[in-house]
Amino acid sequence: MSPRRTWTSDEDRELLQLRKEKISWKECAEVLGKHPDAVRSHYRYLKTQGLTEEKEEPVFEIEVEVDEFDEQVTALLGDEKPQDPIHWRRLISLATDTQGAMEGLQPAKDIRVCKVPGKPYPIGVFSGDWHLGSKATDYPRWLYEVSMILRSENTFLFDLGDDRQNSRSTRHLAWVLGQVLPVELQAQVIVSFTQEMVRKKKLKAKIGGTHDHWFDEGVAGQSLLRWLYQQNESIAFFENKGLLLLQVDFDGEEKEYPHLLFHKARYRSFLSTLHGNRREYQMTFPGKVVAGAHDHIPGAEIFWHYGLVEKAGYDIGGWSWMIKVGAFTSAENQFRDLGSFNHRTEVFCPACVYMPEGIVLLPTLRDALAFRAGIGAARDHEEAVIDELDVSAEQKEKLKEHLLRRFRV
Repeated sequence: MSPRRTWTSDEDRELLQLRKEKISWKECAEVLGKHPDAVRSHYRYLKTQGLTEEKEEPVFEIEVEVDEFDEQVTALLGDEKPQDPIHWRRLISLATDTQGAMEGLQPAKDIRVCKVPGKPYPIGVFSGDWHLGSKATDYPRWLYEVSMILRSENTFLFDLGDDRQNSRSTRHLAWVLGQVLPVELQAQVIVSFTQEMVRKKKLKAKIGGTHDHWFDEGVAGQSLLRWLYQQNESIAFFENKGLLLLQVDFDGEEKEYPHLLFHKARYRSFLSTLHGNRREYQMTFPGKVVAGAHDHIPGAEIFWHYGLVEKAGYDIGGWSWMIKVGAFTSAENQFRDLGSFNHRTEVFCPACVYMPEGIVLLPTLRDALAFRAGIGAARDHEEAVIDELDVSAEQKEKLKEHLLRRFRV
């Protein structure tokens, strides 16, 4: 039904007269006994029929001078006392102060120094990708590895990230619902575990991973690890990557071993597990140890590079260890529901023994402890063999020096 048919000619004339006198829509509706929306709609209809005397107001372009800005604001807003705009220098000063305060709360650095005693020879264990809270994690094996570190003298951990599953928002809902611990309890595990490791001086470095650091920042906007390591500043905390300078005191003689630690490398290759390590060595820092995680595919190799640099007397180049730790998650449990049976992973927590002549890498902490316990006898045996060789004393000393560094960095 046309809006016109619900109105009489007298009502039309009365409405036009009321609007001509600038009467509000509400008052017009009260006079005519109709709803304000109906009055407004019908007036628009009359306007389309050319029955109103209302004309479109012309639009003028107004050039506003800078010194007339306040007057124009007053005219537009009807405010007789407009507030002065905040000066830009004041806002930049505020931004600078806030930036300084936020940097003071940032525990992550690019380079950290860590000092450890040299007797007995220190052992550093590399581990990561625990994914605590996941249904796929091998919890008994994880407890074994941690307990071995806690019970071993002068032995400590380099944590390379993804300690907890922390699945909150993901395209695969089963990863969220299938966790055996809620994310809140996973956080409690990490806080309690970290406090114990710090108290017993068993944790030397922590790398923020994708699950335990970036998931927090991406979903909650704030990382648990930042808060946690702000409370424990003695531990080197790196966001994904950092350089740890491990300084060992061997009876007054200090040796420094640079460690380039990361969670996820910038580069990777499905053909070479350690491709990312080698690229980080070349493009970031040529550490004596370059260790990472994330891919769940373990690997280790001795890497020779920049030999001429080492020969020239610099502290870089020569032998380096490339390490990729394994994961504590079962491939079958984690990926069966995605239809992927090709993903293979193993628990791999290699350990380095730090000696004055270099570093020896072994596949497990148990092997490292056995090596440390027997290194004295092995050295005596090796020196006895060299002493019996029919060569000059100078050649014997040179041979001993060379063999001491064999397969070490």
